[in-house]
Amino acid sequence: MSTKTLEHLRQLAHRAHYWTSFSPDKRAENIVNIYSEELDDDMIEITKLSTEYAPRYKEKYIQLLSHWLRSKSNCASSMIAGPANFNVRRAEKANRSEENRYNEFRQWRDKIFASFQKQAKRQAIIDAGGELEIAKQKLIDLQFLQEYMKRINKAHAAYIKNPNSILESELSESEKDFVIKWVPLASYHKKPFMSFSLTNNNAKIKAAEARVKVLEDKEAAKSDENTEFEIPGGKLILNYQADRIQIFNEQKPEQSVIASYKSHGLKWSPFNKCWQRQITPNAKFSMKRLFNINLQ
Repeated sequence: MSTKTLEHLRQLAHRAHYWTSFSPDKRAENIVNIYSEELDDDMIEITKLSTEYAPRYKEKYIQLLSHWLRSKSNCASSMIAGPANFNVRRAEKANRSEENRYNEFRQWRDKIFASFQKQAKRQAIIDAGGELEIAKQKLIDLQFLQEYMKRINKAHAAYIKNPNSILESELSESEKDFVIKWVPLASYHKKPFMSFSLTNNNAKIKAAEARVKVLEDKEAAKSDENTEFEIPGGKLILNYQADRIQIFNEQKPEQSVIASYKSHGLKWSPFNKCWQRQITPNAKFSMKRLFNINLQ
């Protein structure tokens, strides 16, 4: 039997459950098994994304897991420790501390994977030729599906009237086979693709066309010069190259101002040292409400 990745934490896991479980050995076994498997799976995924970061991830994972287990070792149950002189207040404090350490551990892991997924998505967009190319391809696929559904429905209607019509149609062999073998799922299914399917897909086409238009406008705007506006305590910049509305303050704003920024979709960028959000029609309208300036 191979040694588990977190076997060295077995004693710590045992102590963590010594005063809270009648079976600390079994609890320790579960801890070692569950988190060893999770860490092994994580390392496979992390290594795919960054071989350099993988060792640091493993070290941090073990560190935070150990912090949680040490914190849990301070917890006690009156069922295990006995009710005599049991300090309820101290137990509640220990439980809160243990919960905080556990949440810190899990939230860190979630944040790491969310960051990597964001990077992977960004790279996938780059590999596909950019957001505009992806949007264009999506539009093409939706248009193809719309024509396919219309073509099948038309051939099916003709087939019902005259089965020999399928032989003279210009459908592919697989499409002909689909029409011939199609069986309605319910009595009200009169054709392979119901009207709502075409209506819904047509709505998706219109949304995709609008998305392509927005991205094409953004591509064209990247050649434009950035536009700067004076605002109370700083300046607002339409940064077309970064595709961001950016706010630079002369000094740290008051909490009420920061709250207003956040309520209008602005987020702090540590890298750019400014508050920003993506340039969209909604973002421009929001800035008009916030600063009474027209960004059109």
